[in-house]
This record gives sequence, structure tokens and C-alpha cells, in this order.
Amino acid sequence: MYLVASAKEEVGAIGALYFTQHQAMDALISLEICPIAPEYLIKDGPAPVLLAEDARGIYDVGLNEPIRRAACLGFPTQNTHGFEIAHLDAIENCARILEEVCTDIAFSEP
Repeated sequence: MYLVASAKEEVGAIGALYFTQHQAMDALISLEICPIAPEYLIKDGPAPVLLAEDARGIYDVGLNEPIRRAACLGFPTQNTHGFEIAHLDAIENCARILEEVCTDIAFSEP
């Protein structure tokens, strides 16, 4: 299991693409910030945000189902640039969900 903090994601996911081209993997789960804005219908609080698709397409259906909870997991964030403000419980709940999913994936391997 790798935890990757990548760069240049807003200009084509360059950091993530570099990593995926140089590392074999069975699954990839993104942890992202999710801006609080009326057009996104995201509310501030301790609940993580689950994304099933974005402008580039639908996330992996095979990962969406066990997480039911999506292959892109995020936490509500006020301000997406500069000082990002997020509910600490939302970040902790993302970590808890990731731990459960990664444990399930590890134990389901042959």
C-alpha cells in the first residue's frame, strides 16, 4: 500500500499519472478536497464526500461498490486555494473508511 502526495493535479493529474506509470497496482483510491459551494450541494461537517464521477469520467465501478463510497473520497472544504478550512472529523472519517476498504481489499486477495 502506498500513500502518495502528488503535485500538479489541477493541470492533468500529472503527479498521479507519473506514479501509476511507474508502479504496478491493483487499486487506486484518490483522497481529495471537495469544495463547499451551492452548485456542488456539499455541506460542511464530519461526513466524508463520495464522488462517483467528474468531468473526466466515471470512477472505477469495482471500487465504488465496496466503498459504496466511491473511488474518489474527499472531505468538505471551505476555500480550495490558500487556507483550506475543513472539519477535522471529516478528515478522520475519510481515514477510517480508507482503512476499512484497504483491509477488505487485502483480505479478499487470493
